Amino acid sequence: ANSGDVEINADNFPDDVFRQYVSEAYDEDEDGWLSDSEIAEVEDISFLVNNIGCASLEGIEFFYNLRELDCTDCELTQLDVSQNEALVELSCVGNALTKLTLGYLPDLRMLCAEGNRLTSIGIGQCPILLDAVENRSFRIDDGEAIWEDDDDGLIISIDATTVLTDRSAGLYPKNQVFAELSATALTLGVKE
Repeated sequence: ANSGDVEINADNFPDDVFRQYVSEAYDEDEDGWLSDSEIAEVEDISFLVNNIGCASLEGIEFFYNLRELDCTDCELTQLDVSQNEALVELSCVGNALTKLTLGYLPDLRMLCAEGNRLTSIGIGQCPILLDAVENRSFRIDDGEAIWEDDDDGLIISIDATTVLTDRSAGLYPKNQVFAELSATALTLGVKE
């Protein structure tokens, strides 16, 4: 194995199901390692299409060119995509997520995270999402808050009880973008 290669083992991919998926889908030479070129080719991972359910996506951080991730209806309780800086679309609908870590994702333009147990999602380092929350109207539909763009389609869909926050030391360190559901309405704004 060369420097930059990643062994497909329990240390790097702790979840058995995800490890087997990675091995079968991306280890083209079947040597038990992901070469840098094999990793670089991975731009789209969709468990919906591949009908896979797993409890952890630890190891997803190795896929630095990942642009689209669909892990709808897996069994995830937490998801960290903070190292996947090329990510453009993320759908993690219908899991049991209590923690979603986004980090600096400059190109993330679609986030679908409804049907989880998230109380908040930090979008402070996701400029496209922040812009959508601050500058676009949203609608409430069947308990979900939805932001859409006429040109680009869906931007964000979350449970209406999930709060979007910006607590990073970056774009708006003194403000908190929020969406709050009261008995009658969802309020959106920026706290000073």
